[in-house]
Order: sequence, then structure tokens, then C-alpha cells
Amino acid sequence: MDLVKMLAELHEERARIDEVIAVLERLASHHGRLRGRKPAWMKMAEIATKTPTGKKKLKETGQD
Repeated sequence: MDLVKMLAELHEERARIDEVIAVLERLASHHGRLRGRKPAWMKMAEIATKTPTGKKKLKETGQD
């Protein structure tokens, strides 16, 4: 594999990781109740933890 290509891939991965960190920091900074709708991934996580069929639905959507 070309060294330049490897570096480019690592920079892309770092950018994605930085994005995830920023989102998690924003979520952690909200101490009170959030206003508005919950994100779709959060709703799916709640469904999966509350019902046995929710786990099946979660797998069907491709989210683990």
C-alpha cells in the first residue's frame, strides 16, 4: 500500500473520530432534559432495551 494513501486514510479516520467525540461531548454537556425529538438512533436504543421484539427490529435496521 502506498504511504501517501495510508496517510490520507488515517487523516479521514481521525476526522471521523473527532466528529464522534464532538457529538458525544455535546450530549454529555446537556444536564437537563433535551427539548424536541430524540435522535433516531436514541429511539432505536430505547426500543431495543425495552422489548424483546425491539432487538429484532434493531438488527433489521442494521444498528447494533
